[in-house]
Amino acid sequence: MEKQAEQKSASAVPGKFHGFEHFCKASQYTFAGLKACVKGEAAFRQDLVVWTINLILALVLPLDLAVRALLIFEGCVLLTTELLNSALENIVDLVSPGWNEFAKRAKDMGSAAVFCILMGMGATWLLAILRLCKIW
Repeated sequence: MEKQAEQKSASAVPGKFHGFEHFCKASQYTFAGLKACVKGEAAFRQDLVVWTINLILALVLPLDLAVRALLIFEGCVLLTTELLNSALENIVDLVSPGWNEFAKRAKDMGSAAVFCILMGMGATWLLAILRLCKIW
């Protein structure tokens, strides 16, 4: 009976995929994660707006190639950090539905990570604008 239960639970686990099939499945999971974050996380939607503005300005303004690349990279890091922060918050909510000091710290640290990349982007933009205006 126990062996039968193990077989049943093992069959419920998705199998391993290889090659192109693995790529297709991974893409499905990626888009499902993005869709869930866009639908359920206001902060991610706000970061998408920041990312879009950042991308447009980085491509349109007469910036050095290195500065342009850095700004685009920082925008991608912002979205990545927000995705990881949202995943962390979901896991914390799952395992600790009540208030817990460690859960609060974990969520605060995730939020701080997003704040750090936003400050880095802000500093990069400040330097880029100073350079454009020939102030520095």
